[in-house]
Amino acid sequence: MYSIIVKKKDSESSASLFRNFTKRMQISGITQKFKKEVYNSRPQSKNTIKNQKLRKLEKEGEFKKLFRLGKIQNKDFRKKR
Repeated sequence: MYSIIVKKKDSESSASLFRNFTKRMQISGITQKFKKEVYNSRPQSKNTIKNQKLRKLEKEGEFKKLFRLGKIQNKDFRKKR
């Protein structure tokens, strides 16, 4: 998935090599992405899934109604997304 390459210089100690690696990890944003996935992600509840589906059905119904009346063309609707 992610690849960060840090090569050891001749006069560099292993501690400074590790520091360089951690700096590169922080700069690339890999650590932030990983922490977001681990700590902030949780499964959606049944109610939120249900509400999302209901909203989607309402929007589809509204679009079909306006499309039948000729107020919206199919191309215009796709551009808004």
